[in-house]
Amino acid sequence: MSSKILSVLVALGLLFLFTDDGFAAKKKKKKKGAKPKSSVGQLISPNDVFTVRVDLKTGKKKSKGQDIFCLDITPGLTQQTTKGLLFKSFNKLIKAEKKKKNSRSSAKLIKYTKLMRAAKGKCLKPDFLSLERHRGSFGEKEAHILYNRFAFGGSPAQIQAAVRAGLDGTVRSLTSPVPEDDVLAVERDFRCVGHRYVNSQGQPVTDNQCNLANRNDLYGDGIRYGLLRTLLFSPNPFFYKLFMFLHDERATASVSAADSSYNYTRIDYIEMLRRAAFSGDYRQLLRELISSPLVNFLYLDGGNNLGSRPNENWAREWWELFSIGPTSIDGLISGRISPETANYNDFDIAQAALAFSGPTEYCEYLTFPDGPDQNSEPDQWWDCAVGFFPFPPGHAVGPKTIFGGSRYQSTVYNYNDMLAATLADERLAESLALDIWNEFICKENITPRAVRELAKVIRDNNYNLTQVMRVVMSSKAVYAERNRNCLIKHPVELLVGFLRQTGVPLRGNTPYKSMSTYLSDMDQNVLLPPSVFGWNEKRLAGEAYILEWRNSLISLVNADEQVQVNGQWRDAGRFFRETYLPGVSDERGLVNKVSSILGITLNASQVDSLSHYLRHNYFYRSSGAHSSCSNGLNECFNEVGFDPSPGIQANETKVRGVFAAQAMLPEYRMK
Repeated sequence: MSSKILSVLVALGLLFLFTDDGFAAKKKKKKKGAKPKSSVGQLISPNDVFTVRVDLKTGKKKSKGQDIFCLDITPGLTQQTTKGLLFKSFNKLIKAEKKKKNSRSSAKLIKYTKLMRAAKGKCLKPDFLSLERHRGSFGEKEAHILYNRFAFGGSPAQIQAAVRAGLDGTVRSLTSPVPEDDVLAVERDFRCVGHRYVNSQGQPVTDNQCNLANRNDLYGDGIRYGLLRTLLFSPNPFFYKLFMFLHDERATASVSAADSSYNYTRIDYIEMLRRAAFSGDYRQLLRELISSPLVNFLYLDGGNNLGSRPNENWAREWWELFSIGPTSIDGLISGRISPETANYNDFDIAQAALAFSGPTEYCEYLTFPDGPDQNSEPDQWWDCAVGFFPFPPGHAVGPKTIFGGSRYQSTVYNYNDMLAATLADERLAESLALDIWNEFICKENITPRAVRELAKVIRDNNYNLTQVMRVVMSSKAVYAERNRNCLIKHPVELLVGFLRQTGVPLRGNTPYKSMSTYLSDMDQNVLLPPSVFGWNEKRLAGEAYILEWRNSLISLVNADEQVQVNGQWRDAGRFFRETYLPGVSDERGLVNKVSSILGITLNASQVDSLSHYLRHNYFYRSSGAHSSCSNGLNECFNEVGFDPSPGIQANETKVRGVFAAQAMLPEYRMK
């Protein structure tokens, strides 16, 4: 390269490096006629706004309706841009127009001013998004909503007591635990004796007894049977509804991950969830999840996470399922999940896995004295425990950086630091708030602002779920008309709720095995979720499982053998008519009584159809009399009237049919 060319390039470089102030100022000047950048609007999520209709005056006596958008209590308009949805308040639009020349005659200024006046007082926060206390009526309908969503459903006596106590009194009662030692004693017995109760001949069943000295000598199915019985009979239904919420959404694990040497971890997991539900301490639950042999070490591969050979499964699920969630609230609600909305990336997971590394297994072969089988032979079992080993090669020592470049960036060394960083992250409260809203309020009607408002309630109460749920249970959002019947009952809610509401006894001398079978048929085996994400309620509401609920329901109400009622054996053939017919005067009275028990509202056509069913006998043409059959029909009926006397044996089938028909309605599957 010649020296002349080199000197030219150097000169050009200096020209760019040492630009004079005057030149820089000229470059910064706006071009003549260029529009200034708008500061009127703000980027929002589409779910942040709602519409209201206002009357816009167009003349002395004329007006037309127009929809406007509300951002909380602020009225305005929205505009879709390349960066997203922009909200512009009328107030700022008016100010912007007034700054322009000839603003007084501006058509836009006139329009915005009219809209601003028409919108005055219209943008009230809608009840379906409000956590303010519900101050409307609290009758049977509202009591059913409260019990269905937060307590598996209420019996007629509980619903009436709730109406008398009012909203505040009922919430206070549901969220205040009472002793349940007798219920827990039976649950513990089931773990050793799967068929603890007596048979139909009154003889005690003593099979499947275990050696109490051996913590792993447990009856696996009995663990689930005992818990199902507790869900059904506990005087603390709210806390077990919270238990199931944590099991399904925030601390999911399957007890099938434990083999015989870790049988005791199944009990540890149940008791961990029970402590969290009854104490409400979500922070403590996160601490216990880290040290849980079942959840961390076995179910999510923490036992394979060595500093020298990391396994990222636990670290990934720690954030995705148990704490901050995979993406921001805006991303989750809008469905726009991208790197920009992600809460963490692959590097963060890799660093977290190193910080969590080191769970170590300790096993020994133990010999126990002769157990209750008294076969004169000692019991021998493998017994394993888990602890964290804080040194190489199990643990990766040294600093690790998570959330680098964000305001949540932290340096962590071990699981204690990971816990502290997670608890300090405000996205933890937002993720938890979203799950609570989706589970207890409504999945369709939700905005990021509403979730963040609930997240603030969570943080203000130091992650105490009992205090948080009291706010939710008392909120306008729960009882708002728009949020009614927008949640789908899980199979366990359907089954436990139906039994709690009606008092219908389980059949046979293995009732909780039957209960487990019903839930298995509907694909919700308690303690055995299909994946780390728990159960998909929309899948459980599919056609196949609707049919299984129908089959389970028919089996429940058609029990013909002896059944247990309050610990006593009774003839199932008399239960329905003797329990539900007293006080009924006619067929419509029975239909309305059953709908009141189930907490659903029937329309006139449904009441007429069920009344017709009660007044008529149905039969096939081939069975004899068929004078009422229409031509070409094989199914016939004749009117016999309805005598609601409990002593009439034929009424047993009629009452069963009314319960089954109403409990199969779509309305009953909603809450």
